[in-house]
Amino acid sequence: MKIYIDAGHGGNDSGAVSGSRQEAPDNLRLALAVQARLDQIGFETMMSRTGNYNKTVKQRTDEANAWKAEFYLSLHRNWWSDSTANGFETFIQPSDKKGSERFQDAIHKRIVAAGVQRDRGKKTQNFHVTRESKMPAILAEVGFISNARDNELFDRSLDKYTTAIVQGIIDVLGSPVKPPPAEDTFYRVVAGSFNIKANASNMVTELKRLGYDAFIVEFKQ
Repeated sequence: MKIYIDAGHGGNDSGAVSGSRQEAPDNLRLALAVQARLDQIGFETMMSRTGNYNKTVKQRTDEANAWKAEFYLSLHRNWWSDSTANGFETFIQPSDKKGSERFQDAIHKRIVAAGVQRDRGKKTQNFHVTRESKMPAILAEVGFISNARDNELFDRSLDKYTTAIVQGIIDVLGSPVKPPPAEDTFYRVVAGSFNIKANASNMVTELKRLGYDAFIVEFKQ
């Protein structure tokens, strides 16, 4: 199960700015937390970025498409000139035919339940990342960076939002099962050594009766 996680903006594109706070680092904090949790439970993940650098939106969708991701998640923070504007909203492409609505429904519901100042609703918008990605895709605006209360919620509830996003993905795709780790070390139990073959044969017979895979190895002192 392959999830592409897009931390919006980065590098010379700081995204929205409010005072000394920039959107790009917030997006990355949440994206890295989501990646770590998904990796931990067995999903395959790819990040659009893991540091403070930028890619064009075309580079991001090209990368996700080439990797054949099963879901594209784009994480952002919102901004408005009126600092009273607040809340959480998600977007999918208008007239989406990729099944994005299932992910939008599940993740939106989970994040709202985790605690937001205002549910601004599930919306559609013609964004490049939701349009040009070949897999289901949503863009989430996790609160307004221009609103002090939304920033407080983002910082305090980062772990809750991470859990909500991961659980929303599981709601749609199910939980991956990690295969047990490969074992390359074996341990053989020696039940005894005999200088009379009949006694060795009797021991093998008894061990097999008990369900053990037993056999005779002949050696000379």
